[in-house]
Amino acid sequence: MTLSGRELYTKDKELQRYLDSIIKQGFAEIPPAIAKELGSQRIIRDNRENIRIAEDQKFRVSIIAIKSPLKIRKDGDRYFFE
Repeated sequence: MTLSGRELYTKDKELQRYLDSIIKQGFAEIPPAIAKELGSQRIIRDNRENIRIAEDQKFRVSIIAIKSPLKIRKDGDRYFFE
């Protein structure tokens, strides 16, 4: 299975739950370890102008938000960034 440069494939159910929240609400509060894992993905690094990742060290939570020109679509275990 080959992935194009515009998609993310994951079988991690917890990460899928957070990505589904981002699709639905436009943002998600996640643990910093998962934010670090997600931020290391190439598709996230390439779209850094439309995806914001911020960490609150006092409450130990990270927030990921997307801007309006970026759309995320789910198809099975794949997430397409358009």
